[in-house]
Amino acid sequence: MISFEFNDVQAMTQSAARKMAESIIRPLSKAQSAFRDVAYSKPLSSDFLNQLSSLGLVQSIATHDGGESASSRLVSSLVLEQFAWGDANSALAIAAPLGFVRAISEQGSARQRAELLPSFTADAYQAAAIAAAEPGLISSGLKSIKTEITRIDGGYVLNGRKALVPVAARCSHFLVIAREGAELRAIIVPARTPGVSIEPARYTMGCASSEMSDVLFKDVRVGSDALLGEEKGCDIQRLADGSWTAICAILTGVSKSAYEFIVEYVKERKVGGVVLGTKQAVAMKIVDMFADSESMRWMGWRAANQLDSGGAEATKYARLAYGRAVDTAGWIVDECLQYMGGHGLMAEYPMESWFRNTKTLSTLETAIGV
Repeated sequence: MISFEFNDVQAMTQSAARKMAESIIRPLSKAQSAFRDVAYSKPLSSDFLNQLSSLGLVQSIATHDGGESASSRLVSSLVLEQFAWGDANSALAIAAPLGFVRAISEQGSARQRAELLPSFTADAYQAAAIAAAEPGLISSGLKSIKTEITRIDGGYVLNGRKALVPVAARCSHFLVIAREGAELRAIIVPARTPGVSIEPARYTMGCASSEMSDVLFKDVRVGSDALLGEEKGCDIQRLADGSWTAICAILTGVSKSAYEFIVEYVKERKVGGVVLGTKQAVAMKIVDMFADSESMRWMGWRAANQLDSGGAEATKYARLAYGRAVDTAGWIVDECLQYMGGHGLMAEYPMESWFRNTKTLSTLETAIGV
């Protein structure tokens, strides 16, 4: 029997994340998400990012302070969901370094952990990200990666382009997924390495304040000790599993925002002199939204639990959670937008930004982590 009854650490962390979302993130969400053009979006300020970091989610993984419960993927999922309820940009800003730090903590060599993790233990926000996605429409995920590393004396040469890397301009390091022949590798690249070029933030339908950019790697030279795990290597699929689980958590938070908003909206909106929420078809659809959002949440928690416990079916559950979240969040936010009619497309209401954010989040398979 599966139980997701929270222990004290999980309950306390979820409560703290919710309070932060209500008091800090949600009041700023309009400024972060209302703009349709990245040129006019408001980047996340350093002070704001430091406040998000003060919850200690990334630090708990970097130090394992507080025990396994505090650094578990289930706890991370709870926090990302609450942050996304406040604003998706905030969740992405934390999920990017979270994925990087988790990879180093779990799969890095002793030297890599000793050198890299201490910079993520301070209270101030420290950015880093997994760079996996590439430009263009890719249907086969990681199998389609074209970025290459070539072995040379004493190290590797890296060439390729990565797309939609969150907070790229702020990152100190990238964990680049690249191909060496038929094998995929994860290679740690400091952002200031010669040959690394971070391009201006790309226009995206949503999450513009996450400052997602393309990163170009041209003849970038790194040592052989830059491979994640060094001679032991790493499990690339586990990085993807963590990213899928993180996207599920964030989409759950965005969907919850849309659901809660539309419940109050249909109680007031009149169509033909009749309150929209009193129509049976509308009421039943609202119930479906609630049931589907809860199933999405539980699937994400199941995936996180499988990853924490090292379950043999972790990949299956992570992929199912991601697919369910993409489909369900898209359906929920689209239905909410329809109920609002023309109002739903107006920037003064948050629904249109939730709609855009959902579309963008659905494309980020391997950029973040839990």
